[in-house]
Amino acid sequence: MLDKTPITFAGNLAADPQINFTPNGDAVANFTVMVNRRVKRGDSWEDGPATSLLCELWQKNGSQKKEAEMFVESARRGDRVIGHGEVYTQTWEKDGETRYRDQVRVIEVGMSTAWKVVQVKE
Repeated sequence: MLDKTPITFAGNLAADPQINFTPNGDAVANFTVMVNRRVKRGDSWEDGPATSLLCELWQKNGSQKKEAEMFVESARRGDRVIGHGEVYTQTWEKDGETRYRDQVRVIEVGMSTAWKVVQVKE
């Protein structure tokens, strides 16, 4: 988990975000964002191949900021989101093999107003 490459992304949620809690009470929202790059073909633009970003948004126990919980309550599958975070590589052992997966530790995420009106409440 040494790699911390900054990333800013915009895409659609592949499923409703899920929230889990660690034994010490920290909350983490897990979600997948599908990002399509636009590709120019001649005089027109087309959707390129989709990339899925596995994301996690942490919230420390006792924090007054409830980002993870508010995001899970607000966001639904298909919603367009914009976020910023750091890419890191998670490693683990399975069947004697080392496995790798890139994930995004999200610092901040919000709903995009590109396709619909977003209402903010406190």
